[in-house]
Order: sequence, then C-alpha cells, then structure tokens
Amino acid sequence: MVQQRCAVKSMLSVTPGSFYPPPLVDSSVILLKPYRPARYAIGDSVAFSTLVRTAFSQRRKTLKNALRGVANEAQIRAAGIDPRLRAEQVSVAAYARLNRIVC
Repeated sequence: MVQQRCAVKSMLSVTPGSFYPPPLVDSSVILLKPYRPARYAIGDSVAFSTLVRTAFSQRRKTLKNALRGVANEAQIRAAGIDPRLRAEQVSVAAYARLNRIVC
C-alpha cells in the first residue's frame, strides 16, 4: 500500500544493539517521498486497502485462496495475475488493476 502512494528508499540500517533491550531483528530507516498524484489509478481506496491487507494476511497461501470472498479466480486472471502467485509476488500495478476490476 505504501508503494502506491510513495517512492520508498532505504536510507540506513540499524543494528539490534542500537536498542535496549535489543530486538531479534535488524531495523532500517526509510525515506518515503509521496507521489503527486498517486502512482496508479486504484479506484476505491478503502477497497484497495482491504484487497491488499487480505492478500498479505495469509502470505503463505496463493492469491486464489487468500482472496477468497474478495476476488474470484476469473477476476484475478482478468487483472493479468496468475492466481497461483503469493501476495509478495504481485506488483503494485497488478493490485491496482485487480482493485478496479473487483470494484
């Protein structure tokens, strides 16, 4: 969802030792530079948010299964997306196309 609205640039890596108590993960500082206007026409922004959240809420599942109830296989294919892909394998442009089809 961020990539739809902003250019994202990694600026700095932060090690766990920079925090107390140290987390079990590395961190990064990122720069978000807003697109004006938004990068892609998405249609309904609330529906886009629901679509993307639903896809990523079950990342281990294919889109066909993760989006059940939000988009059917025919709609996913109509957006030019292979329904066997996982959420992170789909571009922002493809999610925008799918959202316009579903809305």
